Amino acid sequence: MQIVADLQLHSKYSRAVSPDMIIPIMTEWGEKKGIDLLATGDWTHPLWFKELEANLEEAGEGIYKLKNSNKKTRFFLSGEISSIYTDGGKGRRVHTLFFAPSLATVRKINEELVRRGANLMSDGRPIVGLSCQQLCEAVWGIDERVLVVPAHCLLPEEMIMTETGIKAIGQTKKNDMVLTHKGRYKKVTEVLKRKYNGKIIRIRPWYFSLGLATTPEHPYWAIKTVKKCRSTGDICRPFGRHVNHCRVKHYLKYRAEWLAADKLEVGDFLIYPILSQTSKLSRFRINDAVPGLEKDGKRVRIKSSRGLWINNEIEFDADFGRLIGYYLAEGYIYGKNGIGFCFNRAEKDLVEDVKSI
Repeated sequence: MQIVADLQLHSKYSRAVSPDMIIPIMTEWGEKKGIDLLATGDWTHPLWFKELEANLEEAGEGIYKLKNSNKKTRFFLSGEISSIYTDGGKGRRVHTLFFAPSLATVRKINEELVRRGANLMSDGRPIVGLSCQQLCEAVWGIDERVLVVPAHCLLPEEMIMTETGIKAIGQTKKNDMVLTHKGRYKKVTEVLKRKYNGKIIRIRPWYFSLGLATTPEHPYWAIKTVKKCRSTGDICRPFGRHVNHCRVKHYLKYRAEWLAADKLEVGDFLIYPILSQTSKLSRFRINDAVPGLEKDGKRVRIKSSRGLWINNEIEFDADFGRLIGYYLAEGYIYGKNGIGFCFNRAEKDLVEDVKSI
């Protein structure tokens, strides 16, 4: 038997969610789209929980439907909790999904969360100061049938920055040092995997045409912008010419926040970390940063190419620093392996310096 399901949704009580996300309308559109099973989302929110009690009736063990309705769409009781806490002297941010078998269980879990200091009225996806372990202990202490699932993930082929270079996330291992949004390298304490079959969202930032693909719920450290500024009719940007012409200055109120991939829009800003840690390295080997090179003693080149052999080891000396400066000011990438520089015709001395280095 095949079941079409959407098990990660939010209600109208979550930030940036349509006010039409209520049980009757969700049922109607689930029927139109041929979705057999929908997640209710947000059962931790007291007002939404009241609506669930008022609108749902049991249609099987752990499965609900709209009261007094002959629609085929069914509901599964789901909630998402954002855990922000400190463990081992380090800050942790984790989103977790919880699927409950009954409204009675949900009521008991909500009461327990409130008893532990959670403010469930803050948002459909509340932020709590409890660790994932504490949350699991709380919900499983009430009902062992509650299903716990990590809320979002990067695809295994997506690349992340590690202390030893760029690496596919599927190749990361425990104890790898990974760059965080605060510009620091932090140790991987556990590698989690899950089976996923659903929508994938690709984000393509300016100057990073490759972009990256994630599940819709994956959080991005970003800034939500005003898309039509009253001064210019364009995106209200906190830089460039817009600052000189803008009288409204919406950008002064911009704040960084964690936004799910499906909440990002063209014109929003992604925030990249600036590395805040320093290194005492005086040289590095190219093949440590670029995989798959052909080696010949102390020289390397791209495999299956007629490229020049170059020294594998590069020193962090004045010449290298100057070359990096040229690249940051006038450099660009073309093709798969090409690097170029663009100088004015009058800057022949700079051209010769780059060629010499």
